[in-house]
Amino acid sequence: MIPAITVTAPSGQLSNALLHIVQGLERLGVDVLTDLEFQPGRTDGVGNSGGFNIYPPYSLLTPTRFRKSSDLGHGPLFVDLTFGNPKDWGMVAAEMAKRPVILFNMNDNCTLASYPDTWIVFTANHSHHASMSGRHFPFQLGVSQDLLTLIEQQKLATRPRDGSVLRNFRPSWNQNVRDMLDLAMVPALTRHFHVRRSLGGSLEQYLDGMSAASAVLAYGGQLVFDYFKDDAPAQSVHCKFPRFKGPVEVMRWDGWRFYEACAFGCAPLQLDFTKYGFSLPAPPKAWQEYIPVDLEEISFLPQKLALEVRADPQFFARIGAGARQWLLREAAPEATARHVLATLARVADEAAVRHGANA
Repeated sequence: MIPAITVTAPSGQLSNALLHIVQGLERLGVDVLTDLEFQPGRTDGVGNSGGFNIYPPYSLLTPTRFRKSSDLGHGPLFVDLTFGNPKDWGMVAAEMAKRPVILFNMNDNCTLASYPDTWIVFTANHSHHASMSGRHFPFQLGVSQDLLTLIEQQKLATRPRDGSVLRNFRPSWNQNVRDMLDLAMVPALTRHFHVRRSLGGSLEQYLDGMSAASAVLAYGGQLVFDYFKDDAPAQSVHCKFPRFKGPVEVMRWDGWRFYEACAFGCAPLQLDFTKYGFSLPAPPKAWQEYIPVDLEEISFLPQKLALEVRADPQFFARIGAGARQWLLREAAPEATARHVLATLARVADEAAVRHGANA
């Protein structure tokens, strides 16, 4: 096990996703050194300026081995690019010549960035169907250990459910999959289920609402067109994908709401991972750990769910329990940290094999 790593960010802010990995490393006994100030912010998500606390409840974060240090020369270097890139990429390349440097990017536009093939880059919203050049490794956003502990302490995952379906979204300009399904699927759902659209503004209301819902609309995504076309607008040149199955793919599909639904033991509705090429280290199983949404058959899904619940009143509860077990097994902080470390070990082994072959 690596005794210590160092973490930094050109922007001075660390993303929640990387902090979840930090929490996992802490639980594995790895010291985390940083040159950044940790600013936990308010638990209601109001007035945060440090990038650590976006909206409750996943923003609950209290690292215990996250230590400030002026010496960042210990172990691998993790660089968080979510809120901004380095002004001098040459300094990053110089560090790579001395030790492992791992880049993390969960920015909304991370799928549009290209990197040299020799770099190690973990990106959110990873897609088998559309990707830029470079070695991109998928990682999940996950949830904080603080949230998992709170759910366990208050027994929020085992409270009686009210049978409702929660539309757990905030307004967004670039989530047109949600907008499309608001027109094509949600109205039909309301004919079979009580669909709630609000949880109130406080953390307590949020926790109560999540622990009461039976299922959660937890999908997201932005439709992206094939920018290889000769008639594509000039401003889209930077979006040309070397690998694009097309002609339309779903990007920005991965969101906090999916992991929150799993953490609370709700049955999450998410676009079909396999059909739309969504890549996670170990994706959940359709109809066991999440409810898959097929955009070609959305007119049938509400009635199918109603029939399933009528035949088995524990239908949502069973999938919600599977979703929670998947999260604890594959997407909790410790599991995510283990995945990152295993990926680094695999990359190192592959490099050693190549070096031996070329010797």
